[in-house]
Amino acid sequence: MSRNVLHLEIGRLIVDGLPGSAKHQFVRALEAELASLAHDLDPHVFAQGARKLRSIDAGRMRSPADAAQAAAQVASAIRSQLIGKGGNRRA
Repeated sequence: MSRNVLHLEIGRLIVDGLPGSAKHQFVRALEAELASLAHDLDPHVFAQGARKLRSIDAGRMRSPADAAQAAAQVASAIRSQLIGKGGNRRA
């Protein structure tokens, strides 16, 4: 069984509206969301090799939002960018 590996380097991430105490919860939740993303993406996305996604706008959060919701929204925006560049999500 092959394993998809997703390497991301995030230069700057701005999440307005979350309290500072939620920073670690957000990071853990984002890591979990991205691990799920790597598992779910079609292997063709990975076969295309390294790409740069220069900027991703994850949009506005509905208030009130928590760290897990913010992480899911960021991961969804990343998924949309990757799929939009030639891959399809596995069923």
